[in-house]
Amino acid sequence: MQRAYSLDRDHDRHRALVGGAVQIATHGGRHQLQLRVNAAHREGDSADATSGAKVEFKEKAKLVFPEELTSRLDADPDFAAAFRALTPGRQRAYNFYFSAPEQSKTRAARVDKCVPSILEGRGLNDR
Repeated sequence: MQRAYSLDRDHDRHRALVGGAVQIATHGGRHQLQLRVNAAHREGDSADATSGAKVEFKEKAKLVFPEELTSRLDADPDFAAAFRALTPGRQRAYNFYFSAPEQSKTRAARVDKCVPSILEGRGLNDR
């Protein structure tokens, strides 16, 4: 059961709740606030921060780097340190970009092309 509560004494003539919770309307220069309250909220049956409900988070997937990137990380310690210093989002963006091509030479060319940006600490789309 849902009830409409209004601050306006004439709310029976102006009841116009939108399928959500709150609506503010102006009628002839008067402002009206209408609030739809669910019966479960009135009785305190809803789950909120004080109810003790636990949220299960998904475990983040580990990044799987292509062979061309891992070989470059192993060969160049400065590049490896700069890549590890990038934020996780920037690492994922580079990993997605490096992993997309099917040919090994294209993946290697992309890694080589992005080395200066990574050494500067910039992301894939940073200018």
